Amino acid sequence: MNTREEILESLETEDKTGIIPAINEVHRKNNEIDSKIGDTTLIEIPDVENLVEAVNKSFQLADDGKTAIANAVDAKHVSASPSDTFPTLANKIGQIKTAATVQTFNQDHISIMDHNECGFQFTPEISGQVAPIQAVTLIDPQNKEVLVMATRESQGPFILAKGDKIEESYISATGKWQITLQADSSVNLVQKDLLITVVY
Repeated sequence: MNTREEILESLETEDKTGIIPAINEVHRKNNEIDSKIGDTTLIEIPDVENLVEAVNKSFQLADDGKTAIANAVDAKHVSASPSDTFPTLANKIGQIKTAATVQTFNQDHISIMDHNECGFQFTPEISGQVAPIQAVTLIDPQNKEVLVMATRESQGPFILAKGDKIEESYISATGKWQITLQADSSVNLVQKDLLITVVY
């Protein structure tokens, strides 16, 4: 049977003067650990039972948040990835266009295709990515007349603007968008000084 001295010597505490001092030392060290960890009852992450789960879930929530931010930025025509750092994503958010771009094309860029139909080639880009055209307007500035004012919500690269809608798709051999505008059949575009505005 072990003696009292042998039992005290076998303790892994620094204080080996007695059982009570050793227990008090363990208690003090537990309190120090608790104070370093903090009050785990204050963890506000649902469905976790311990600190390790809370840390892991925090990383997962942060990762999910990055993915959601990257997808939202990408949808605004600024290339972004969930693997981007938060500072990189913040920089890309700053690149998002919040105002429409309006570009005007004069007679030098427009070709007459039929008496009431004209077209031009153009690819709208924002931050290096193709952007959806929101509206196209064909104007006769001399007579101050709007001949075609077409709008649309969906994106498609080759369009026919007719009346008040962007209706069909055309393909351009050059790789640029072929944008064709068709006025009412009673309108003769030949010899007119035309102007086209594109909103994207």
